[in-house]
Amino acid sequence: MGAVFGLGVTLITFAGGHMFSGYGMLMPLAWLCRKNSVSDMPGTPARCWFGNPIGAIVLAAILELASGGGVVRPAKRFLLVEYDIPRGCLGARYTETTPAPLDSAATGAGTPTSKSVPVLLSPSVA
Repeated sequence: MGAVFGLGVTLITFAGGHMFSGYGMLMPLAWLCRKNSVSDMPGTPARCWFGNPIGAIVLAAILELASGGGVVRPAKRFLLVEYDIPRGCLGARYTETTPAPLDSAATGAGTPTSKSVPVLLSPSVA
């Protein structure tokens, strides 16, 4: 967890962004040093609080479009068998799961990608 946080802070810093906690500390210090006024202080946190959800929505839209844009590719009549693999993971024989996004190919090899494909399992009528 600590490594992920450190990586996130580093990426934010290199991208020219700032964390809200930094603003929470620096804005009062700037006021104490007479670098800003009390009226300047609410604007920056407001931009942070409203900018974060907007950025999250834009990122979610980009990820949705990158994942195939919500295209449903049904694969019917599968037998589900429980295996001792991590929760949230799914294993399948690739040739039988061709509904994977064929419009997404590996760089160089040109084979269809199949990792990180969202899957919804639902019972079907036999």
